[in-house]
Amino acid sequence: MVRWRAMDRIGPPLAVAVVALVAIRLALLPGVDFWDTGELQTVGPVMGTAHPTGFPTYVLLAWLANLVLSPFGEPALRMNLFSALCVAGAAALTVDLVRALTRSLPLGVAAGLGLALTEFVWSIGTHAETHSLHLLLGAILLRLLIAWADGEPGRATDRRLLAAAVVYGLAVGNHSLTLLLAPAVGL
Repeated sequence: MVRWRAMDRIGPPLAVAVVALVAIRLALLPGVDFWDTGELQTVGPVMGTAHPTGFPTYVLLAWLANLVLSPFGEPALRMNLFSALCVAGAAALTVDLVRALTRSLPLGVAAGLGLALTEFVWSIGTHAETHSLHLLLGAILLRLLIAWADGEPGRATDRRLLAAAVVYGLAVGNHSLTLLLAPAVGL
């Protein structure tokens, strides 16, 4: 019985993530590109420094992704794949977030698929881009804050708030746009 409940909880977000990943993989940039994409394809695998702000969270996680994804081709392709995985993860978290807010699984699945297949999100998922990690960290942050707000007072609730603070710090290290979330998070 417990096993089926776990599958009911993680099955739909996982299915949306797989659909998003397969769809994005079909359009994934196969190699090196120019401008910011080329820079991010380069700095991640060598743990370099990107243009200001440097995107330290992206660089560290891209370096780790480069190691984990090493069987999947050249470093440029691995960095593009890292962006696709971030978008797929954000789509899966969107399913769970919308389901938690509306108590509707079909609406959550539609929101997750809609997010992944939106033109802008689709474009940041097909090549190395800091915004794909920004999207994932934002989804994690919102999910943790909703879980914190819905939780019973106690140690588990405190851990959710602490985890949200850590994710917010990582998100600020990835992109300064996260600072715009500070007033909403504070409220």
